[in-house]
Amino acid sequence: MKKLVIVVTFFIFLEGYSQTWKYYSKENAFDGKFKMCYVTTKGVFPYSEPYLAIQSHEKNNEIDIFIADAGRYDLDEYVAVLWSFNNEPDVVYRTWELLFSKSGAIFNEQKFYTPPDYTDINKAKFLTKFEFINKIMSASSVSVRIKGKYNELLDLDFSLRGSSKAINYVIPNLSSLILEEKMIQDKQNLLKLELAEQKKKQAEEEEQQKLERVALLKQYEIARLEKIDKTIKKIEPIIQKYSHQPLRDA
Repeated sequence: MKKLVIVVTFFIFLEGYSQTWKYYSKENAFDGKFKMCYVTTKGVFPYSEPYLAIQSHEKNNEIDIFIADAGRYDLDEYVAVLWSFNNEPDVVYRTWELLFSKSGAIFNEQKFYTPPDYTDINKAKFLTKFEFINKIMSASSVSVRIKGKYNELLDLDFSLRGSSKAINYVIPNLSSLILEEKMIQDKQNLLKLELAEQKKKQAEEEEQQKLERVALLKQYEIARLEKIDKTIKKIEPIIQKYSHQPLRDA
């Protein structure tokens, strides 16, 4: 998985441990206007209040999903983030691409997939960022497991109650973004199907050409054998005629 270092400035004031989603907007000369919603949970000392957040930036239209104050994972290429929603108890998602800020925040970028331990990427089910946000809004809680380099585990449970209102504040056009993303994804899937069909057709044509070449070779071999047989039959009487004549004395 791709790992990048990014510098992020957070303007967040956590009001003690709470499982209530909060949201706000701020603006500064460097980052422009941005909105953020978050929920905290109980952590492990010295990271006592990890939080799950979604942030939108008006300046570049970027949307981030990240977990912060959960530990230090700077440039750890072996970090894995797993997600399990309460309304999908038998399904575990994994973040496809992680980015790390210098403050140790883990950003979940672009895609999520299941099952988390797939061996064949073509068999994995992928979700886009907006589809994943929609799942956050549809569930009432999510369990997150952060797996470190040496298989150390940190399990966090975040409440998702009230997340819909908070997320709609941060991303008011979420429905249209999901629809737009779905249209793009459908178009990409259609292109993949067309490409697969073209490859299948090309393979069938190549197989047909191969069969035709084999058939021509068989016809050539049959014709060659028939010609040889005719030649043998033609010269056979001559050979028999001379084979019965006595040899001349030297």
